[in-house]
Amino acid sequence: MERWGYVGDITAVNVESIFNAIESGCVPVLTCMGQSDDGHFLNINADIAARDIAKVIQPRTVVFVSQKGGLADEDGKIMQSIDINYDYDNLMSKPWYAPGDALKLKEIKDLMSVLPQTSTVSVTSAALMAKELLTHSLSGTLITNTERITRYDNFDSIDKERLGRLIEQAFQGKLRDDFFESIEGSVKAVYISEMYHCTAIITEVDGVPYLSKFAVAEDYQMAGLGRRIFDTFKKDFPALVWRARTSNEINRWYFQRSQGSYSNDGWTVFWYGLKDFNAAQNIVEKVRELPKDIIKGEDVELPSRLMVEVKSNSHQSNQDGDHHPIFKIGLIGARGHTGLELIKLIENHPYLELSVASSRAMVGQPLSVLYPETTSDLIFSDVDAKSLPDYNDINLWVLAMPNGAAKQFVDVIPDDVKIVDLSADYRFDDTWQYGLPEKGDNRQKIRNATRVANPGCYATGQQISLLPLVEAHNNLKPILKGVPHIFGVSGYSGAGTTPSRKNDLSCLKDNLMGYSLQGHIHEREVSHQLATLGFANGVRFMPHVAQWFRGIHLTVAVDVDGSEGREELLYRYRSFYENEPLVRVTEEIPEVRDIANEHHVEVGAFSVNKDRTRLVLNTTIDNLLKGAATQCMQNINLMLGLNETESIIETKSDGDVAGSSVSAKE
Repeated sequence: MERWGYVGDITAVNVESIFNAIESGCVPVLTCMGQSDDGHFLNINADIAARDIAKVIQPRTVVFVSQKGGLADEDGKIMQSIDINYDYDNLMSKPWYAPGDALKLKEIKDLMSVLPQTSTVSVTSAALMAKELLTHSLSGTLITNTERITRYDNFDSIDKERLGRLIEQAFQGKLRDDFFESIEGSVKAVYISEMYHCTAIITEVDGVPYLSKFAVAEDYQMAGLGRRIFDTFKKDFPALVWRARTSNEINRWYFQRSQGSYSNDGWTVFWYGLKDFNAAQNIVEKVRELPKDIIKGEDVELPSRLMVEVKSNSHQSNQDGDHHPIFKIGLIGARGHTGLELIKLIENHPYLELSVASSRAMVGQPLSVLYPETTSDLIFSDVDAKSLPDYNDINLWVLAMPNGAAKQFVDVIPDDVKIVDLSADYRFDDTWQYGLPEKGDNRQKIRNATRVANPGCYATGQQISLLPLVEAHNNLKPILKGVPHIFGVSGYSGAGTTPSRKNDLSCLKDNLMGYSLQGHIHEREVSHQLATLGFANGVRFMPHVAQWFRGIHLTVAVDVDGSEGREELLYRYRSFYENEPLVRVTEEIPEVRDIANEHHVEVGAFSVNKDRTRLVLNTTIDNLLKGAATQCMQNINLMLGLNETESIIETKSDGDVAGSSVSAKE
């Protein structure tokens, strides 16, 4: 009594003042106090207060703020999602589950028991609270209460009229009258949520499971139901094919769920679990002949939020028009450090074949001399501009040569044969597409390009550091001011294999060596690219080389407009890169030894001065991977209509992408 005063239970909630504040354009802020009938003020538990207010208001989203920023798993990492129906009992039974998190989850379960099933609860940090109120950004832990999902093997016990209404509402079209009868003989499984708010119909085409229909009612597309039903049927079907419009904005989610894909003529075919590209080719040919099931008049584009039925596309063909299940790659300049890393990525790729490896220094020697782990019997050749047209079955050429050497080859490569150039020769040429997928709308432009200029290593790290400050996104305006100053240090592999002081270990021992301190090519490259986004101030870049072999460390000092503190800046960067599998944002200072042999870029430190007008970042990147070969592979995959991270991010046997995040869009 002396410490807490009066404490009571809630018997009624008066929400009139809350709604009055909202209608007046104000945010109501409540204290956890109540009042008894006789006028005494009473302390009330905050979670109990939230539950009882939510019971009356019935909100769509409830956000809890915690110091940790979410609920943690066994390793202390924040869990992205929890489904009360499926995960609660399992988590509460685990001996490792933290008592504090267990109590919070129990309170959330009690809260969700009085909310509509479409409502969700998020546990996040104070910095990300505003974002979670408007989106399910997976910045903390998203707790859902999805419907139970039932699998049927036929339509006998299904309300087909109700199921048909769900499909028509989701697809915004008229279902063909004989749809259910037409597929009845080929149905493998029908998944339906208990209230008919989500369905997946899987049929069979030529012995391969095919996702014929996948639909989520509009009101439930943010409630995690689509993700749950997808995960459910994926466990039952280790191989599956589906398809969607190339313009479908949820394709990013599909790419993360697929093991492979192919895009052509406005359509993208996705699959997982197929043994090889040839298997995918065969099923696509069969799918092409399937009739349309949704009647929408004049070939109307279906809603982008849905996985839809589409016509199959044709596969990569050689010049004779014969289907080519494997794309053939030609590599000129294979001996260098980047060439070796690219060879490894190509050999690890299920749909690429290294058909030509050109190196004057190694001509006539087997590939195993450079790469002992290879399974290829390829012999190094010496391809020059005169002989290159003889290699008329190459689908894509990679030019990995010194600056100034590419033009002679580019001039003789046919316009319909794709090129990725790793030099700086075409990075300032507007007729070539700049190959940084994370910038602007580059990703889609790369898909449609036949000529792509791969960015430089330093330039990639610098742009990844600066893009969230320059590009508007998520209602955040650009805040970069002045001229960014960037101090960079690279391992000596960045100096290439041609002997020089910059890769001479006797010169580098216990040393740090500056070079090209004014007007470095990557300074001009970054300035040029930022200007295309409306930032015309350029950058100032001072490069150095150190005694380690690989990896770059950047210190990026910039002036900002003072509108955001450290937490807001972290949110800005995390929201900008939340769907980028090869960019990681950290509060810590990244170290160069941790980035060696890694495919991603890491941005961290986020040191901000007192008046919030100066920000200093540290960024690390492996100059041979994301700074060169990995980025080249991203571009190759995009240009050939494949999964962007194929051979980059390790895939599990069931088709899941290890380590990649899944968008919360349904």
